[in-house]
Amino acid sequence: MIAKASAPAKTILFGEHSVVYGEPAIAGAVNKRAYVTIKPSEDDATIFRAPDIGFEAELLTQYKKYVLLKGKPGIIRYILESLYRVHDHTPIDITLNSNVPIGSGLGSSAAVTVATLAALYRYHNIRFNKQSLAHDAHMVEQAVQGVASPLDTLVSTYGGLVYLSRNKKVEHFNVNFNVPFVVGYTTKHGNTGKMVKDVKNRKDRNPKIINPVITSMGNLTNYAKQAILKRDFAKIGELMNINHGFLDVSYGI
Repeated sequence: MIAKASAPAKTILFGEHSVVYGEPAIAGAVNKRAYVTIKPSEDDATIFRAPDIGFEAELLTQYKKYVLLKGKPGIIRYILESLYRVHDHTPIDITLNSNVPIGSGLGSSAAVTVATLAALYRYHNIRFNKQSLAHDAHMVEQAVQGVASPLDTLVSTYGGLVYLSRNKKVEHFNVNFNVPFVVGYTTKHGNTGKMVKDVKNRKDRNPKIINPVITSMGNLTNYAKQAILKRDFAKIGELMNINHGFLDVSYGI
């Protein structure tokens, strides 16, 4: 049996970092995807290959460990965590093909996690829906990163333009929002887990300063939601500039 699945990358328009603390956020899928293929192994080992990044490893799934065969580890912890939660540890071959830049802020780990879990569920004939897939993918990211927002995995699961409310309700924008966005890729890589922890440390050191900013970012996101529904592009741009100012001044991002 061969099982396949894919998931898109994402870009966050409003609520980055504040969403970790329960504030609303708006994000959309982008036309970059991770593709995962799983099939029975021809030998007694589970092998993971990612030819796009020149990576190959033998996985010891029951221990969440690996033996590096080629390349740099990169995204391997998300693969191992997904396998540990779903797989029965029988030997399989896993191939990841992805055109999502790693460490670029486009949610490469979420796309890989969602695609891996979906492929595993299909491989093992486990019934799932988008709600359960998004939840399980978030649990994987949280286990790996320590602190993680559900936003990335929601967008990689559902696609489209998504609003996540303060009570974790997911809404899709039913509006003709046909406007181009340019996402710059600098090739400078970041570590999401480290960045989230750095923001938390700054928040813990300066709660009276950072907490009001987090709340303001949530309020701004709700204003942005209304601007998107009204297709008020000038207002959306103004709010994006203010939002970036919050990130720059308060988080140094």
